[in-house]
Amino acid sequence: MSPPSEHKRHAQFLRHYAESEVALHTFVRSLVPTRQVASEVMQDVILVLWEKFDAAADF
Repeated sequence: MSPPSEHKRHAQFLRHYAESEVALHTFVRSLVPTRQVASEVMQDVILVLWEKFDAAADF
């Protein structure tokens, strides 16, 4: 079986992220003092999640 195409992996990641975004943002917001900081942290979270998702797809 061949690995999923880049487009398919991207779509899969976005689907998983969309399902979890509100819960993740709510959790991050509970840890930081402002919405602005939460938005900045979420940018980092998305990047780390993508890197880990992409690395897991290599197996």
